[in-house]
Amino acid sequence: MSQRMPRFDLALSQQAALALKIVQAGEFMRISGWTTGKTLWTQYRIEALYELAFLRIFSCWEAIIEDVFYRSLCGYGFSSWMEQVMPSKRPSGRLYYPTIAAAEAAVLNGGDFLLWHDTHKVLSRYRQWLQPHAVSNHGQANVISSQQSMLQFFSRIRHRIAHSQQKDARRKFDAATTQFASRIYPASRPGSLLRDHVFGISPPQTWLTHSVNTLVSLSQQLV
Repeated sequence: MSQRMPRFDLALSQQAALALKIVQAGEFMRISGWTTGKTLWTQYRIEALYELAFLRIFSCWEAIIEDVFYRSLCGYGFSSWMEQVMPSKRPSGRLYYPTIAAAEAAVLNGGDFLLWHDTHKVLSRYRQWLQPHAVSNHGQANVISSQQSMLQFFSRIRHRIAHSQQKDARRKFDAATTQFASRIYPASRPGSLLRDHVFGISPPQTWLTHSVNTLVSLSQQLV
């Protein structure tokens, strides 16, 4: 009998709640400081706080999809389904890998690490190692594909924060905000986007809250 996939989504939910509370505290302190005219929370600093909160959540998301992927190669079961390893990728004489370490070694194939922020590369990895799932709302590839464009947008935000000096990161971020938020933000600052409200969503949500809610929802579908 297969082992049950751990509830990694619960850890993400906890981290998400903490990150949002930290941002809310920063906003409160900034407003409180206006009464004395001595606030330390300038717009630049509060935007940096939003960026740190986003990185905290997105890095947790990356860890979850990595952990779920390797365990699925070992036969861990989900709430109502199981992944099937591609026949060409199975260990000799087995349907699944005997340990998580063995699965990771097979996927790395002599490399040191893999990146998990790029949605296109993640989906390509699924296609290499996991058989397509017959039920549309089951399977890691189907879950990720359901929000592929938005996840790729989040990866552009992450890339811009982590590589702020790269022209390529700025160019891709500006193109993404033009597509999803219909504007380019001053100085191409991700924090400005994350504090901004998503158009057409009721009740109003900032992009940070929207990204957090999206990632938490997807993590719940993955386990």
